[in-house]
Amino acid sequence: EITSSDTPPIPATHRCTRSCIVHISAIKDIAIHSNSRLKVHLNSFASEDLIVSREKVNDFKNWLA
Repeated sequence: EITSSDTPPIPATHRCTRSCIVHISAIKDIAIHSNSRLKVHLNSFASEDLIVSREKVNDFKNWLA
């Protein structure tokens, strides 16, 4: 029997790109971008938005769910 205590906790961070790891509280908005990619708008401390590649979109969506 599997209980909720048997499941591992959901991590608060996720690697969106090779050079960027994002904390869930840093995400302001997510928009669909060209070629099945996602554009992640971050809170005000970051000047640029992140583009999640097609290969990482499914993992990113599963992390958010």
